[in-house]
Amino acid sequence: MTKQYHHGDLRSAVLGRAAEVIERDGPGALSMRAIAADLGVSHNAPRYHLGGKNDVLDALALDGFTELGERLDSVRAVTEVDRLVEMGVAYVEFARERPAHFALMFGPEPRDRERPEVMRAAEVSLGILRAQVRRAGLRPTEPSAGASTDDATTEHRAAAGAAAAAWGLVHGLAVLAHSGALQNSALVEPFGGDVRELVRAAVASSRFIAPTPRDGTASSRTPTDRSNT
Repeated sequence: MTKQYHHGDLRSAVLGRAAEVIERDGPGALSMRAIAADLGVSHNAPRYHLGGKNDVLDALALDGFTELGERLDSVRAVTEVDRLVEMGVAYVEFARERPAHFALMFGPEPRDRERPEVMRAAEVSLGILRAQVRRAGLRPTEPSAGASTDDATTEHRAAAGAAAAAWGLVHGLAVLAHSGALQNSALVEPFGGDVRELVRAAVASSRFIAPTPRDGTASSRTPTDRSNT
C-alpha cells in the first residue's frame, strides 16, 4: 500500500532521505526507486515531483546555498569584524551539520553546476560573506605585486583579494571539519574539544588581512588586536 503525501511533504521527504543516503554512502548510491520504496510511495512519485537523480542533487545544492545564506545573514555581533568572525564559525558549522548538502554544493559530484537558480542562490549566500568583508574594512596587509595605478581598479582588486582570502580561510576550515580532520586533530585540545572555539580563534587571529583605517593608511593591527584595545 502506497502512502499519500502532499506535494511539499513528498519533496521534503525525498530530499531528506536523499541527504541521508549521500551522507552515508555518497551520491553514487542514490536511487530514486530505492527512495520511493523507503518512503512507501510509487516508484514514479519522486520523479513526478522532483525529476530525476540529477534534479534531486541540484535541489539539495539549492537548499544548501539557501540555508547557508540564511545562517550567515542571521549572524549578529557587536562590531563588524566580530560579525565576520562569527560568520566564519557559522560557515563551518553548516558544513558539519549539513555534510551531504556541503558536498554537493562544493564537491566534484556530478550535477548541473550551471543551473540558473542554483547559481543565483550560491551568489547570494557567498555575496553575504563578501559584503561583510567590505563592512569590516578588511584589506590585504601587503599590496598586490600587480597593483594598478588606477585608484578605483586598485580598490576593487584589494576588496576582491580580501574577500577571496576570507572565503578561502573559512572554506578550508569547513572542509577540514566536514571530513572530521579538524575535530580529530590535536589543535582542538587547547579548546577543550570545542571546534567552534578553535574556528573562532583561527579566523580572529588570521594575519593576512588587516583593517584599513579611515585615513587610508596601512595598518598592521589584526581583528584580535582591535578586540584588545
